[in-house]
Amino acid sequence: MLFSPGNDIRRCEADHCGGFFIDDSRSKPRRWCSMDGCGNRAKAARYRLAHRKSIA
Repeated sequence: MLFSPGNDIRRCEADHCGGFFIDDSRSKPRRWCSMDGCGNRAKAARYRLAHRKSIA
């Protein structure tokens, strides 16, 4: 079964990803289709941006 009423199909929040995923977690916190790819790149970019601002 690809979809059940208790699951939400969501779009990945990464800038250059058009992927979709089923968020079957209880509180629906998931944002990316994959933590290994999209999530890691987004978190690394946010860290770099914050680190640059704190140095300048």
